[in-house]
Amino acid sequence: MTVTRPRATESPPAPSESLWRNGDFLKFWLGETLSLLGGLLAGRIGAGTR
Repeated sequence: MTVTRPRATESPPAPSESLWRNGDFLKFWLGETLSLLGGLLAGRIGAGTR
C-alpha cells in the first residue's frame, strides 16, 4: 500500500527573498524593538528617581 501526501498549494519563499521586504516582519521587528527600548528607558528613568 502506498500513501501519498497532497502537494502544498503554496510554495515556500525563495531563499533569495529578504525578510526586510515582508511588511508583517517589519511591523513585528519595529514593535519588538520599540518595546525593548521602552523597557530599557523606563528602567533607567525609574532607577534614577530612587
